[in-house]
Amino acid sequence: NQGLPSNEIISILEDRFGNLWFGHYDGGGVSMFDGERIFRFKGVAPLEDDYVWSVFEDSKGNIWFGTESNGVYKYDGNNLIHYAEMQGLANKVSSVVEDKNGILWFSTGKGICRFDGVAFTHLFQSTQLCEKFYVSSLYIDSNEHIWFVASSGVYKFDGSKLLKYSKKSGLNDNVLMTVFQDKKGIYWFGTDVGGVSRF
Repeated sequence: NQGLPSNEIISILEDRFGNLWFGHYDGGGVSMFDGERIFRFKGVAPLEDDYVWSVFEDSKGNIWFGTESNGVYKYDGNNLIHYAEMQGLANKVSSVVEDKNGILWFSTGKGICRFDGVAFTHLFQSTQLCEKFYVSSLYIDSNEHIWFVASSGVYKFDGSKLLKYSKKSGLNDNVLMTVFQDKKGIYWFGTDVGGVSRF
């Protein structure tokens, strides 16, 4: 009733100008609230009808939209640029993060992919980690280690090696939903049915 195209919101971002961006999970695409009005993001038609898993702003002010089946879109304030399988990414993008070097990392339906601004590189394919590997979100900690929150545990990549943590390591559940590092350096893991684990 207040102007949103749908009521199912799965991702929220506040950009550097204070605008709120909402990614809709039921095909509503993306909407933006400037503090007074809600705008339906008008761009490439597939985005308007897609499921938007993630909304992320990079260090240059570009807004990235990770979708269920149409890859990722980059909005630079004027133009909308589309990246998917044809450009070397994947069609499903659930999470986007950026490291200190400006490299973008994507969790996709086919594993992990990085983008240096020119080309996409697939670092870990699904079958390299386990049979049913699906990364739902990414997190970069204070040491610039990248955490992959997956359906079979959580993986930490330090730039050279990949470590896996699961119930065997002490987590309450193998299915992870989120990870966060607090100011004291302690890691918190939100699980599917096992509550919260502390590391």
